[in-house]
Amino acid sequence: MSNKSFILWIVVLHLPYFLFQSIYQQYFLTDSYEYVYEAKNILKSFTAYAGDLNEQINNDLYTKRPVLYPIFLIFGGIQPFLISILQIILSVTSIFYLRKGMSVIGHDIKKDKFLLILIAGSISYFIYTQMIMSEILLATILNFFIYFNILLFYRFSMKRLLVVNLLLVLGFLTKPVLFPFSFIYFVFLMITFKKQLSLKLFLTSVIPLLVVASIHLINFKRTNVFHFSSIQRINLLNYNTKYFHTNNYGSEYAIEFNDSVHSITDELTYPKRYGKETSVAKNELTENLFSYILFHIKGSFRYFLDPGRFDIFNFFGKENSNTVGFLKVINEDGFSGVFNYLKKQNIFLLLILGISLLFNGIRFIGLLIFSYKTLKKQQAVWILLILLTSYFALVTGPIGASRFVVPIVIILNFMSVLAFSKIQNNESIT
Repeated sequence: MSNKSFILWIVVLHLPYFLFQSIYQQYFLTDSYEYVYEAKNILKSFTAYAGDLNEQINNDLYTKRPVLYPIFLIFGGIQPFLISILQIILSVTSIFYLRKGMSVIGHDIKKDKFLLILIAGSISYFIYTQMIMSEILLATILNFFIYFNILLFYRFSMKRLLVVNLLLVLGFLTKPVLFPFSFIYFVFLMITFKKQLSLKLFLTSVIPLLVVASIHLINFKRTNVFHFSSIQRINLLNYNTKYFHTNNYGSEYAIEFNDSVHSITDELTYPKRYGKETSVAKNELTENLFSYILFHIKGSFRYFLDPGRFDIFNFFGKENSNTVGFLKVINEDGFSGVFNYLKKQNIFLLLILGISLLFNGIRFIGLLIFSYKTLKKQQAVWILLILLTSYFALVTGPIGASRFVVPIVIILNFMSVLAFSKIQNNESIT
């Protein structure tokens, strides 16, 4: 398929979501308002704070949302319609360049039709191109991150090394989930380029780690807590621990446990509250370490398969405060409760969920094939692809949902196409 045809088809795939959202204008989730608040606060008072500065200050909101997406919103005039157009432009451009990079290392443009089918099945991805959320910006950065890494590994240059490290910085300035990957990537670079190791290479590769350290120090100055983002503590207690308790002891126990912790910590200073909630959550999980590890791994596998019920229901205006989600049903009733849950749902939305689940299954099988063949060959760029995709699944764990797959789903599609095409041609990935 020609470049022009490929770009045209990618644009066409975005259009139905754009047109639907242009009519119904459901651009916002709860998190969206925090990004908007931070954008307005940066614009008015140069303060990165994801809340209303006229209300009582919540220290969590100083560090909960990194600054890049709010700055992007400012660039888009904080206008949802314009921002949705900008996100489509970013999406189309980054997919095109990722295809260009993957073609260098084995993607056959004759398989573009299969690739487009898989991309079309990435329903949550297209939904988030139309949301005031940071997922598409991060996906764009990661697509370019992989593109420039491919160029780097096939023809090393310090300029390319600098670009990939700056892209990594942009990534964790968009979403905090990516900052621990800086350590993994640094070690990966040191091992991969050990023969070319020099002071210049080391200093360029350490840039993301220096930025991470700097953000910790800035946040310590702002909140008296040495941390990258308050979302770390929030997720640890309110999601990882709560979902683990729900799974093991039921939702009533999980709610009571969290309420009891908050009843104590709400009266503490922010540093003491942060430390107490973190230590309580860690103690709960480490005391049941083996059981929690199994629970976490199960969530990591579910990460790749979640069909995106919340995303789809919300996009079509069927989500409300009384709607029960897949994750809640699974945690409370196990997979046996899912069938009864599905019987009560809208047939049209169930059909979309079924299509999404089917494509997620195909994508996951492709990832397994890709991983098996790649680890046998031990090619650096392929290992990086596995490291990145596996990292997202592992750090997300029990919180695993389709929204969190969005930043890497286009990469997964390319990996799957490459894996299946090699199997079809009875070739090894090289």
